[in-house]
Amino acid sequence: MNLETHAFSDFFAISNQSLWESYDHPFSLPEYARQLGKLAFLHPKALILREKNLSNAQYETLFRMVYNELHASHTPLYLHAHYELLEDLPADGLHLPLETFLYLAENRADFLESCHKKDLPVGTSIHSITDAKRVETLGADYCFAGTIWESQCKPGKAAAGLSFLSEVCETVKIPVYAIGGVTPQKHDAILSAGAAGGCMMSGFLQKLYEKP
Repeated sequence: MNLETHAFSDFFAISNQSLWESYDHPFSLPEYARQLGKLAFLHPKALILREKNLSNAQYETLFRMVYNELHASHTPLYLHAHYELLEDLPADGLHLPLETFLYLAENRADFLESCHKKDLPVGTSIHSITDAKRVETLGADYCFAGTIWESQCKPGKAAAGLSFLSEVCETVKIPVYAIGGVTPQKHDAILSAGAAGGCMMSGFLQKLYEKP
């Protein structure tokens, strides 16, 4: 499968400034936003702006820059974790760490209800069958299941494997996306396991590194 020609309409792209810098790129918000905007040519399902090392102000600035880069291509841009910025930013979706999702679902049900009224998808990441059942019951629109294969982003973390992915997909009705060590070559295996698609971080960012 060729990254140049394959439209990844069932793959989430996930950004990571630290990983980008590990490819020997000097970092600036405008240049990073410009590079992330190039992901549009791969037609991902959406880009999740996952930037744990930026301040809230930097994150908000970067989000607006990336949104402007992607707007013309109609590539959806999702907030990651920063749900408090949802009223201020033109997000197309919201991806939450599991702990944050559970907190909001169990203590601020009105928040998730308001997202659903706006047709704003809210998802989270799970690492067990119990987690998958729980987030579905609490109203998640989709979930990421992993770590399916060992990954560059989480070295040393034990891989759950395709059997785990299949079990999650058989257990819940919401869309499930494989994460962890996902590559274009594993696309067919992911779909065969019952997943709606996959998520890639290093795979997408490395491609930008190759195409300055």
